[in-house]
Order: sequence, then C-alpha cells, then structure tokens
Amino acid sequence: MSDTRTIEQTLTVDAPPADVFRALTDADALKRWWITDGTSDPRSGGRFRYEWKMAEAGRDHVQEGSYDAVVPGVVVAYPWAAGEAGDTHVTFALAQDDGGTRVSLVHSGFATDPATDAIHAQHDQGWHGFLTNLKSVLEGGEDNRAAMGIRTQT
Repeated sequence: MSDTRTIEQTLTVDAPPADVFRALTDADALKRWWITDGTSDPRSGGRFRYEWKMAEAGRDHVQEGSYDAVVPGVVVAYPWAAGEAGDTHVTFALAQDDGGTRVSLVHSGFATDPATDAIHAQHDQGWHGFLTNLKSVLEGGEDNRAAMGIRTQT
C-alpha cells in the first residue's frame, strides 16, 4: 500500500509539441494560460517562479524552485509545494498524437492523510481547469482563467 496519492490527467491539444512545450516553459507563454506573473529558465536545474493573483487576494500564491528535467518537446518536471499535503512533484510528458500533442500530467507525492483530502481534490480540479485552458488558448480559443477566480494581469 502506497503512502502517497497521484493525480493523472491527459488531453490532446491541436498544436505541435514544440508549441505546447513553449506554453509549459516560456514565462510569457505561461502568462497566456496559467500564471498571472512569473519567471522561467527552462532547462534542467533552471529556476522558475510562478505567481497567481486571485480575485480573492487572500488566495494569492507562489510556486518556485528548480526544474528537475526539461527535454524540449518531450518532458518538463519540477517540485511542487502542496502545503499540508507535502512536497509533491509535477511532470508533463508530451507526445505527438494524430497531428496534435498528447499532454500527460502526473502530479505525484500527495500525502494520504485524510486531513489532506481537500488539498488533493483542489489540485485535481485545478489541473483539470488549467489543462482545459491550455487547450483552449493554444487552439485559438478564450483564456478562461477569470472564471476560475484568477486575475490575468498583475
């Protein structure tokens, strides 16, 4: 029996792997679909800082650290502090899929303590919303972060 939980989500984006990879690693591209502000040095060992400014200021938060793995067009992996749920790890794997890109997210290492169930569920729901938004933005659609309570301008 494992003492951690994992979130796994996959979707296909109608865009080439290079475009999806840029959206996952370039600071300006990240600001189009995910973060409010931040920096990114997309290389193994490179630093990142992701900031979210929320409609409710008390929910603002920051993630920062160093990329564990960055392989252009293939994988992006980094640590993620999940509060009481523990230190976790995010991996995006990309693969060509019928003219588009299959994006597979694995967010692993969540503590199984029932006290962290809500944190796990919030991350699962958040990733679903953000991946759906990544697809929308890269396919020429709307940025839907405002509907998730995220301010898109600093």
